[in-house]
Amino acid sequence: MRSTHVILFSLVTMLLSPGTIHLAVAQDTLPSISPTTEDPKAATLRKQIQGYYNEMDKATERLDMDGGFKYIAPDCKVILRDGMKVNVKTLKETSSMIYRRSIKTQIKTEITQFMMKGETATVETRSTSLMRLRGDNGIESDLDAVGQSRDFWMKTKGGWRIKQSRETDRTLKINGQIIQE
Repeated sequence: MRSTHVILFSLVTMLLSPGTIHLAVAQDTLPSISPTTEDPKAATLRKQIQGYYNEMDKATERLDMDGGFKYIAPDCKVILRDGMKVNVKTLKETSSMIYRRSIKTQIKTEITQFMMKGETATVETRSTSLMRLRGDNGIESDLDAVGQSRDFWMKTKGGWRIKQSRETDRTLKINGQIIQE
C-alpha cells in the first residue's frame, strides 16, 4: 500500500490516546523480491502501476479520499513496521482526521523494485510527503515524512489492486524535528 497512508496512520496513532484505534488481524504473507531481468510484460505493468500510484498521490493532494484509496482493495491487509496490523477502514478513518487538518499536501511515490509473477506483482516503493497541518489550537506545523513499503498487487475483476502491504521503513519530522517512535 502507499506509504503515505501508513505514515498518516502512524502519526495519528502517536497523537491519539491508547485504545481509540481498532485493529484488524492480517497475515504476513508477502513474498520477497529477488532481482530478475524485467520482461516487456512486466515493464508495461510496472509503468501502469506507477501510474496508479501517481493517481492516488494526486487524489490525496486534493484530499480526495476515494481517489486516494482507488487501487487499494477493501480487504487489503496492512502490516506496520512494528508488526501492528491495520485494516483499510482504520486507515481511512485516520486519514480523514489528517485531511481535516491539512492546509497543503505534496506527495510523491516511486517504485524502487518490481517483480511480476502471473496475475500478481510485488512492488517496493518509496514515498515522500510534505504536509502543512493546522492543530486544534490553530497553530500550523510542517510534517515531512519518508516511508518505504512492499505492496502485493493482484489482478482482480475490477483491475489491479493492492491486496497486502508491509511498511519497511519510516521517518517522520514535525517542524524539522525527528519524531521518535
